[in-house]
Amino acid sequence: MLYNLVHPLTPFPPTVAQFAVNNLIHDSLDERKMANCLLNHILRQQKREHVKIVVNPYEIAGIPDKAPLNGSSVEPGYREDNQWLQYDVEKVPKNQEDWDQPRYMYKTDGYFGWSSNFSVYAPSADQPKLDRAPEEMNECEMIIYQFFNQQGNIDKLIKFWSLEEKKGRDKFNRNRFCMIKGLMNAFGDLFLDKFVSHLRPLIEDKASESSHRCAAEIMAGIMRGAKHWPYDKTAKMYQDLVPLVRLALNNVTVDTDLYWGTCFATAAEYMDPSKQFWLHEALLEDPLQETTSFIDCNRLYCLQGAFNQHVWRMTSVAKRLLEYLRPYLNHSFQNVRERLGSTLINIFEADLRFTGSHGLELSPKISDMIGYVRPKLSVLLKEDCPTIDVAMGADNKMDVAEDAGENSKKEESEYEVAVRLFKTVAQWLTCAINRCSNGNEIEYFELLPIACRLERSEQDQELAEICTTLLAMISQALTLVPCMDAALTKIDEISKMTSWSARRSVIDVLQVLVFYNMTIILSNEKWKMKTQEIVLRLLEDNVVEVREKAAEVLCGLLHCSFLTATDELLELFKEKCRTKMIKAKRLKVAASCSNEVAKNEGEANAVRARHSGVLGLCAFISAYPYEVPEFVPNVFEHLGAHLNDPQPIPATIRKTMGDFKRTHHDNWEVHQLKFTEDQLAVLSDLTIPPSYYA
Repeated sequence: MLYNLVHPLTPFPPTVAQFAVNNLIHDSLDERKMANCLLNHILRQQKREHVKIVVNPYEIAGIPDKAPLNGSSVEPGYREDNQWLQYDVEKVPKNQEDWDQPRYMYKTDGYFGWSSNFSVYAPSADQPKLDRAPEEMNECEMIIYQFFNQQGNIDKLIKFWSLEEKKGRDKFNRNRFCMIKGLMNAFGDLFLDKFVSHLRPLIEDKASESSHRCAAEIMAGIMRGAKHWPYDKTAKMYQDLVPLVRLALNNVTVDTDLYWGTCFATAAEYMDPSKQFWLHEALLEDPLQETTSFIDCNRLYCLQGAFNQHVWRMTSVAKRLLEYLRPYLNHSFQNVRERLGSTLINIFEADLRFTGSHGLELSPKISDMIGYVRPKLSVLLKEDCPTIDVAMGADNKMDVAEDAGENSKKEESEYEVAVRLFKTVAQWLTCAINRCSNGNEIEYFELLPIACRLERSEQDQELAEICTTLLAMISQALTLVPCMDAALTKIDEISKMTSWSARRSVIDVLQVLVFYNMTIILSNEKWKMKTQEIVLRLLEDNVVEVREKAAEVLCGLLHCSFLTATDELLELFKEKCRTKMIKAKRLKVAASCSNEVAKNEGEANAVRARHSGVLGLCAFISAYPYEVPEFVPNVFEHLGAHLNDPQPIPATIRKTMGDFKRTHHDNWEVHQLKFTEDQLAVLSDLTIPPSYYA
């Protein structure tokens, strides 16, 4: 491998350049690959230095008497001094004079500040000459020029490139892309027509995956290699390529979508979007044409690839795209909804909030989007419709029943639309939290009630999985101090909802949120007490599943020493265990049906109160799986008195005792010394089930 044996600064002799171009069309695949890499190194050495000029970005922005300082001395985000970097279709260059203005940047400066020696490329007239005669080239360039100037060599090269190497495993080849880019950079448009003539047949060949890959590599290389071309050459190049871009978007297949997405993302990388407005505007042309769901998804994917390279500089595109996509957010196809959710990530990616910063607000706001969808999702939180009055006449009942049927269909349709909209928004938030490292935003918790309520949906498995994933991401994400109040308030609100499944789901959210953000919650006594209040309230819930999950969370909080007032909690649970259960004798002639119902409710409330106390005591035992604190033996004595209580109290006690015996078995000889004889007897009664013959 010659390029590995030679120092990068050592120029390759002409004989090596001749060897490289000859082997580009060698019959051996390995020889062609090595020749491609070698030619890339030669082109990199032959690259001529482009002229830059130092400019003051504040002068370009119209701010006099100010110069760039250290980046840390300015507020990050959108400011008056970086507005000139924003993409605006009304201000794109229309002629060579606009093209040469010093307002185009290919670096990442501007958002967080400016480098002290900020510079941009000089006008095209000051750059190295592109239209050169052969006698103006050096020996290596002459050899490369003579090879690629022959149409037969390019035809043979394209034929080899369009062959399939490994079926189903081929990927976008950056070496070929770099070679085309280097040729366009060094020789301008000398070979442009020779390559472009092959693109349409390659793109029209839907049956061949490798043909599309080859076309994508060539197109990406041409668009990136035209970085320093003058306006007329660039405009002519895009005049030829834009129709091919449209053709490629229509002819994409399931095997070639990744190639075209990579093509447009690579073409827009390290480029100024204003100097590529032809490409961006072509990709923005009605991406959801509703031909097929796959084509629509791929159009958005390709648009996303180019847009993602300049997120903060393309706020106007983000706003245009958001307005266009809003009617489609409740799309009926799952793959389109997932792609829409992914696109929303890029649209709102620049909506960053910096402490103490008061910059301009140009990017679409997450809060506005959540405010837009919340009224449309409110139907997902509605309770069941009230029943029809039984005092109505038969005719009236029939009329109302018909109206109810029509309303039911309408509501069902509205409900389904809201579900699809929620799936798209949930997909967006899930991926946004997963991709970004800035944690939760206050607006994310507005969707928490809906996700908790629909997580256990049995009719729609996709909806259930989306809700579970969203809840997992929100609960695991970093929740900073400004968001913690909103998070706990919303969790407290959900814990009081009438839906038991929502209350059951929100306990999981609270559990994970506390353990992932424990230091933040412990920094504020109010948040700590709020968490304790929610857990203790759910410990007395009407539904057994909710009470048991709350006990599990309480156990974890005790184990991590999150709750410190353990003595008060122990007394509270012991008091609940002493709740009286009055078993009233059933009279042969009941006074009334309502009295009987009241007695049953009182009995159930007493069982629930006592069960919550037992769950609390059991949580104290389970919180210390490998040790026996001083208070544990006394807790066993209290639990022993409730083995004959109504279910589920005995089952809870026996399960806890089984776990205690399992976790303390290895060191039981040491642990049993902390129990008295009477306490050991009680423990034996709790762990050994009664004999049938006793």
